[in-house]
Amino acid sequence: MASDTGSIPPPLPEIRLDFYGVGVRIAGSCPGVIGDLRRDFSWFAASNQASTPNFFWLLEIGPKEISRLGSTSGLPVFKTRGFAAYERHGQRLVRYSDGSEASFDFKMGAGRIRAQTPERARELAYLAILSRVGEALDRRGLHRVHALGLEQGGRAALVLLPSGSGKSSLALEIFRQSSAVRFLSEDSPLVCAHGLVHPFPLRWSLRPDADLSAVPENFIRRFQREGYGAKRLIDAEFFHGRIAEAAPLRRIFLGRRGGRPAKAAPVSSWRAFASLMDNLVIGRGLPQMAEYMAGVGPGALRRLAPIALARARTARVLARKSLAYRLDLGASPAEGAKILLNCLEDDNGPETGF
Repeated sequence: MASDTGSIPPPLPEIRLDFYGVGVRIAGSCPGVIGDLRRDFSWFAASNQASTPNFFWLLEIGPKEISRLGSTSGLPVFKTRGFAAYERHGQRLVRYSDGSEASFDFKMGAGRIRAQTPERARELAYLAILSRVGEALDRRGLHRVHALGLEQGGRAALVLLPSGSGKSSLALEIFRQSSAVRFLSEDSPLVCAHGLVHPFPLRWSLRPDADLSAVPENFIRRFQREGYGAKRLIDAEFFHGRIAEAAPLRRIFLGRRGGRPAKAAPVSSWRAFASLMDNLVIGRGLPQMAEYMAGVGPGALRRLAPIALARARTARVLARKSLAYRLDLGASPAEGAKILLNCLEDDNGPETGF
């Protein structure tokens, strides 16, 4: 009897990831996108490929008119200029202004993303993964903070800077200037109520004009986000030997750019706590994705209030355990990196109190 296996479609390309016990599986008929996501999250490659994931996404690329992600009726539960989010029976459908769509079943932990270009599919998948994994880690007591995370001599430091202020350029300059400093994350290390900073290394994202002469070309990729300028990415694999283990937080730097000379000066831990409220508790600058997080009614409040409270408690612990500094970065990343490295080497700074 002739075999009918020829009619069985081949398995879709996929990757499996493990974020501190939170498993993720992503599959799709777009091997280029799957390959890029594999590089984006290389540090989190799952060792057990057969384990059951907490979250699953199917990625599709195609024109808007053939999308079959689902249908909704009524008004959106959340809407911005860029998207409208609908919810029904625990399932959320997001329609983006560019024609992309994403659905997610909160009970099943499964979603589908459909975009018209591979770059847009990759962008939405990358952000969705970080959003859902971030909330799952929140419930386990590990919270992302929008900061550059560094480690030297078994002690950690956080550099808090607004989005677009040059954390990546500063990190790359630190990489060049000092082999003693290791990295916990270029953008979003994990913190916990024990006062520890945990590694969360992702690819680094820099402006197109950044000096990447010290990085081999095979670790560099170009990426274009919807509504933003082009970026050049450095694979986390390039920094593999410089990724630190979890370490107790010792210093918090409140960075700012401008025309001021590069310098660091002690400030009160209250100032650090206020900045942590913005960068940790609210999570400004973190890829949390309001289209997944936000909602209306008591159900949304019951889901998000415990997370906000846990983040606030952790922010208080971090501020109390750390020395806080105002860091003026000067005219160039090289100047800011030099001042920062001098502070990290001097472990006898004044206690600022809380």
